[in-house]
Amino acid sequence: MDEIIEEKPIKDANDVLRYGMAELTAYGEDQGAEEGVARVQELVGQQIERVRLLLKRSRTMVEECARWAGQADGSEKDQRVKMAFSIIKQLPKVDRSVYRERLVDLLGIGVREYNDILKAAMGDKEGDDGPGIVIETLGGFESGWLLEYIYDPVEKKGLLAYRDPERKMGTAEYVDIEGIRYTAPMPSKFITDGGVLFASELGNLKPTRELTGIVEAMIHQHYLLENKYLGRIIAYYVLMTWVYDCFNALPYLRAMGEAGAGKSELMRRIGHLCYRMMSASGANTGASFFRATEKYRGTVFLDEADLHDGGDMSNDLVKFLNLGAMKGNPIWRLEEVLTEGGGKSYEVATFQTFCPKLIAMRRDFKDDAVGSRSLTIKLMPREPIELKARGIRLYIDEEFRKQAAAIRNLLLRWRFEHWEPEIEVTEEMMDLNISSRLNQVTMPMKALAKDDPELRTEMETFLQAYNREMVLTRSMTIAARVVEALWKIWGDTETREKYLQQADDGVNWYVMIGDVAKVADAIMDEMNATDEEGESEETKKKGKKDKLTARGVGSLVRNELQLYVGERRGKGFPVYWDAIKMEALAKRYGVSMELPAKPAVKVEPKQEQIPF
Repeated sequence: MDEIIEEKPIKDANDVLRYGMAELTAYGEDQGAEEGVARVQELVGQQIERVRLLLKRSRTMVEECARWAGQADGSEKDQRVKMAFSIIKQLPKVDRSVYRERLVDLLGIGVREYNDILKAAMGDKEGDDGPGIVIETLGGFESGWLLEYIYDPVEKKGLLAYRDPERKMGTAEYVDIEGIRYTAPMPSKFITDGGVLFASELGNLKPTRELTGIVEAMIHQHYLLENKYLGRIIAYYVLMTWVYDCFNALPYLRAMGEAGAGKSELMRRIGHLCYRMMSASGANTGASFFRATEKYRGTVFLDEADLHDGGDMSNDLVKFLNLGAMKGNPIWRLEEVLTEGGGKSYEVATFQTFCPKLIAMRRDFKDDAVGSRSLTIKLMPREPIELKARGIRLYIDEEFRKQAAAIRNLLLRWRFEHWEPEIEVTEEMMDLNISSRLNQVTMPMKALAKDDPELRTEMETFLQAYNREMVLTRSMTIAARVVEALWKIWGDTETREKYLQQADDGVNWYVMIGDVAKVADAIMDEMNATDEEGESEETKKKGKKDKLTARGVGSLVRNELQLYVGERRGKGFPVYWDAIKMEALAKRYGVSMELPAKPAVKVEPKQEQIPF
């Protein structure tokens, strides 16, 4: 029957019947009656299922009318659109809302034009019943209105909080905006069970500095932090989550430590104050996790168990973290759909990844790209006597939940006061003493602290200390030794005379890759010297390393350090000195710089050469 349908498209139910009878007749002629009734019944059952699929994929009459109207042009289209709306207006309110997006596409008009025509077509029919289009929403920015879903756990009821274009604020069951009624959906079990945390009402307005102090005090009251200004950094991260959609890039906040260090408890306490905290611990598949994140678009809490299970969920989370620090990086997934012929096909679905993330884990990420997007708090286990002395409880109790809910209400009010489609992040917020990536992900927090010089200083102190720790880690790598070798060749008089050569243009300088490998090897031998008294020769032999090769160093220079390597000269390849690039690499890898009196000029690659 599928082949018959392919050759002769079905126009009506009679065609379905005729094609079905043709299939049964063909079977009877081929097989004979001895096959029995069972097979015939099986064929009929298949035909019934096909009919169901055809009905499922078929357009409704109102959609077909809209398509017919949308195919015309000029005055003919105007007449057809009027006829289409004479049918659309007869739909119940809910159906008009459900079909709105599809009808707009089929008619080939905009949403606002659709609303205006529908309003004119309805005339006075609706009376005081309100707009004909009803949309359930969890929040958003619509025609100058900022909407937010709030949930009262006592009444188990959802409402909308709003800020209108004149910046007046309030709460209501629905808000009418340009002919569309936006309503708060009934709270799902995911909401009532605390899978996502909302504010319960619109709290009082607090100045940014006062609200930061309230959040900081809450953190210190319920968790023992070693660093005196970590609480303030956490407080500003919490505030940032409430306006995260105003920025183009975000940092993640993570806690690292051994078992019993309290990393999960710290992140969970912070999460209760953040914007729409969701815990990924309950998601056993990537599909459920992505859909929840796409729908609620809040702060995601990832506990360590979900990052190291080695399965598909772990892989999905790594992709989610890699993509989600910058706006405009959705995850793609293929979803099964029915084709017009009743078969199956796949379409690309996209899911939101850009949102704040709280991460608790024991070990560092294997992927440094994720680690570099994170502000990391390293924790050590605390003894019960310390916690008891400070009145810190080991678990989240009802008192904490009530305090956190009250603060979320204050933060919602603060969001309405400070939210804009985009909060400007200026170049003056950049700190030249930390890496570009760290600047990129922390500048939103600095933007919130622009009117608080004391806090800005504290934040910069913390970030510079954090950057030094990252530099220390990189300074122990082979790449750091190669950078150090290049600087030694450039700055040490004896080594420079031996290895540094001037280019034919009389301006630029270069070093042969093989010579860089020799100097780097000498530096590493000096660092690994084991001449302590009493050490055996056998131990010394075991401690020896393989020599660096020109090929290995050349690959590292081109791919990791991304310095310019020229065309072959004699037995090797030259790497040209780039003063600005080398100064940046020295800062990145923690290598000291010894500049001579006359700095070199950056090489300009020739047309036939490929810069790396």
